[in-house]
Amino acid sequence: MSSRPTARASIRPAAGVSEARAPAAHSAAEIADELSAWAVGCAIITAALFPLALPILALTAVAVLPFVLVPLAVALAALLVALPALTVRSLVRRARVMAGHRAGRRAGAGSRSARRLGSYVVHKPAP
Repeated sequence: MSSRPTARASIRPAAGVSEARAPAAHSAAEIADELSAWAVGCAIITAALFPLALPILALTAVAVLPFVLVPLAVALAALLVALPALTVRSLVRRARVMAGHRAGRRAGAGSRSARRLGSYVVHKPAP
């Protein structure tokens, strides 16, 4: 047996840690071996599940469809109810504006900006 200490013998447990619970040193070869085993395992699982990717996406789309169609149908129904009301409101407003413009032209209320601003028009005295 060699008198030279090995890497395992040079690691000492911290104070208060028993010899049985001391961390074991892993060589680079052991770490590489474990990582390659995990990589191979992940590759096998990926290769096994790859043919199921498109069917899973299609089933997900079909499962989500009711959650998209129901709010879309509700929004369409609300639009069908609100559109006539908004159209009537817009036409009434236009009719009022046109009636106001016609009355202002007949009375000779002044310029268009004066009619638009109403009583807030301020006339500056001439210098």
